[in-house]
Amino acid sequence: MATQYIDFIAEYFQFNDMERILDSVDLESSEYYIPHYADFCPESTSTPLGVVFDASARYRNGVSLNSILLNGGTVQQELLSIISRSRTYKYAFSADIKKM
Repeated sequence: MATQYIDFIAEYFQFNDMERILDSVDLESSEYYIPHYADFCPESTSTPLGVVFDASARYRNGVSLNSILLNGGTVQQELLSIISRSRTYKYAFSADIKKM
């Protein structure tokens, strides 16, 4: 599991989605750092290892990234609407996004 986690993080570095930070970080800066951890689910055949980014974790100054972001409205459609619409047609398709 540790090897899979290291490979996952290395891929983030490879695509410049992640960068190392210095140990001495200015608490007054407007930058936020999101901690991450492994979530291992051995019964999953497609993604037994997931990495969770915790934007609700509070930094040393007591502020989290989630707490300062604007909380907008819901952008997803209502589940009942989706199910009702899917019963209108003869065929329905479903997909799974591997990585976002």
